[in-house]
Amino acid sequence: MLSITKAIVEKHGGSVFFDSEVGKGTTFYVDLAERAEERAKTVVAAQDRVANGRRILVCEDDPDVAKLIELMLVQDGYIVETVGSAAEAKHRLAHRHYDAMTLDIGLPDQDGQSLIEELRHCQKPMSMPIVVVSARKSPNSADLHVGAVRIVDWLEKPIDHGRLLASVRQGIAASSSAKPRIIHVEDDPDVANIVTSIVGDLGVVVSVKTLAEARQRMQGEPFDLMILDLVLPDGSGEELLLLANAAEKVMPVIVFSARDATREMSGHIDIALTKSHTSNDQLRDAIRTALGVTP
Repeated sequence: MLSITKAIVEKHGGSVFFDSEVGKGTTFYVDLAERAEERAKTVVAAQDRVANGRRILVCEDDPDVAKLIELMLVQDGYIVETVGSAAEAKHRLAHRHYDAMTLDIGLPDQDGQSLIEELRHCQKPMSMPIVVVSARKSPNSADLHVGAVRIVDWLEKPIDHGRLLASVRQGIAASSSAKPRIIHVEDDPDVANIVTSIVGDLGVVVSVKTLAEARQRMQGEPFDLMILDLVLPDGSGEELLLLANAAEKVMPVIVFSARDATREMSGHIDIALTKSHTSNDQLRDAIRTALGVTP
């Protein structure tokens, strides 16, 4: 709870400090600017204009966590509404459009995963990305990413500020743009981040770490390109090549791996690159070529 308090106070430009005395305990103090509330209102008003009407629903029953998420999103320019139960969320979703939702799985009146399933199968299905923010670890479920209501990320508490904002932005971009969708199968998070940066505005990148995750996403969502590492924690990336070629629309594949592609793979891949011999510009050019994008 102290870490949440500290994060909220620092978001308002304040600080937290304490006095501790043996045998008596610890007293915590919060230092905030006297007119911080008025300044915050001014900032929020300006950022609401930047948001261009992008509205996020925060579904979180812990008021401190809900406030922290709200502050993060508001400061990034979104209009935010907060509810504390699944029932409230369903009521809001039935009466207003939201561009994305953050969802705690452990709600008081309904499990968050069953709420997602309900939204996927309701009479009026919604094309809305969801970012799960939960104390629970992400399960290996093939149903997580299926349907119009998509889980774009699963964040464990305490919340990673940068990752939350990046996931919301990417989820909204994927839902609202016609940019190519690229699945990047790579277990090294540093490489995944670099590739996402290299792709830039060429497309929307969905990064997965294992064969199992890749199969789940590919079976439930359309992709325009796969960037594939061959050495993965649960097997060889080569196992995904048949799945990529079995799609209704054959998906181009770039092998980007420390291991060289074999001759047997040549009929199933479009471009083969070795990590140690490939510059950022060469990788970006290969992505352009595979997507059919002219410079």
